[in-house]
Amino acid sequence: MVAGTVIADRYRVLRVLGQGGMGMVLEVTHTQLGGRHALKLLHTSHANDTEMVARFENEARIAAALRSDHLVRVTDMGRLPTGEPFLVMDFLHGADLDQLLETHHHVPVATAVSWILQASLGLAHLHARGVVHRDVKPSNLFWSEEPDGRQVIRVLDFGLAKAPTLGAQRLTATTANFGTPQFMSPEQIMSAKHVDARCDQHALGLVLYELLTGEPAFIGETSGAITVAIATQPAPRASERRSEVPLGLSDVIARSLAKRPDDRYPSLREFSAALAPYAGPEAAELARATAKLLGPGTQATDPLRAAAAATAARISDDSDVDRTLVAPPNPSIAGFTSSTRPKSQRSRRWLFAGVGVAAVAACAAGLVIWRGAAGKGAPTQAVGATAEVSARADEPRSSTPAAPAATTAPPPTTVTPVVTTASAAASASASATAPRQNVHRPPPRASAVPTAKASSAPTGSILDKYRPH
Repeated sequence: MVAGTVIADRYRVLRVLGQGGMGMVLEVTHTQLGGRHALKLLHTSHANDTEMVARFENEARIAAALRSDHLVRVTDMGRLPTGEPFLVMDFLHGADLDQLLETHHHVPVATAVSWILQASLGLAHLHARGVVHRDVKPSNLFWSEEPDGRQVIRVLDFGLAKAPTLGAQRLTATTANFGTPQFMSPEQIMSAKHVDARCDQHALGLVLYELLTGEPAFIGETSGAITVAIATQPAPRASERRSEVPLGLSDVIARSLAKRPDDRYPSLREFSAALAPYAGPEAAELARATAKLLGPGTQATDPLRAAAAATAARISDDSDVDRTLVAPPNPSIAGFTSSTRPKSQRSRRWLFAGVGVAAVAACAAGLVIWRGAAGKGAPTQAVGATAEVSARADEPRSSTPAAPAATTAPPPTTVTPVVTTASAAASASASATAPRQNVHRPPPRASAVPTAKASSAPTGSILDKYRPH
């Protein structure tokens, strides 16, 4: 796509941000209103694929109907004269979490938990409508700084939705292998048809694990080895890999990574309430907003009371080690470890063959709608939005809170994973592409979602913002 090309008489192309087998993402500006946007365009070869186009347009409708600071928004959609559909999204300034982990080892405890709580709140908007993301991973969680100085985590990529109108059985057959093995749950490895919202909880637990330890919970030389490990082996305790991780937080992560969905938290409501004590004062508000979206849970826990009780408690196992990380007064990542120090290897994320090329993150995600009491019927009304993020009444204004001076853990929860057969997991991963051997991660690659200009975000500026004052 040539710079200067005008799409749909209103979007002038500035540059190509990324492209892959399914399409490309362009930076564009509105010819009359101005402002920068990211325009996602389906590849010409898919323009006549009725099912692919239906998914693409369903993604646009879902994203446009959901209003949250913690979800990327779709503001427009249409088709080229040649038939290729497109959708227009917010242009984000910042970096995805995978990029941050490319150049830095791990994240301070309070910050990592706050990021996951923000992502949980974004995903709760999907879950409340019966939609599960299925591809939650660091590259689909985007850190950005707003014009008012707030630092926000947004969930990206709502593609490949399985709507009832598209035919559930046919979509299940064609999308069963979508996902990123290192962040898939055991049940997703077996069959995408049977996943529910607890699949996303499992993925969030894996992301939090990597943010805290600098390493994936499950490592293998091949995608098959990774999927077998996910299905059959418990992850090493996060507190064993990094001593600063509170034992209670390690328990929360372990429960979210249980092999059987029934052994995890019933929903993100309870998961967020369990995480809240390990972040700053706004964490409880994030958990409360999540609870409000998802309604009464199986465990009737007020997030604010749970956080206060857990903070006041003292766990004897933690008494011999100072595991409290105090964050600076502003939203920051104090103590973010630079990649100039030796770091553990982070094995590459192997995509199943059906995913296509991962260079375009907005084209590589998967959603599935499950049958449940909440959210019957997919949203269909497109909601316009400006580039700036407006505050939501049910969500806290500021993000990435500072941690309390002394945070202690709630009583640990014992989790006994239920082992899934290795042979079934191995067969589920048989269609994966052959990955390369584990090596140190290369320098950060260009994100498919636009990041800040060099003039507004010089080298190291994100980390500078995280440093204590």
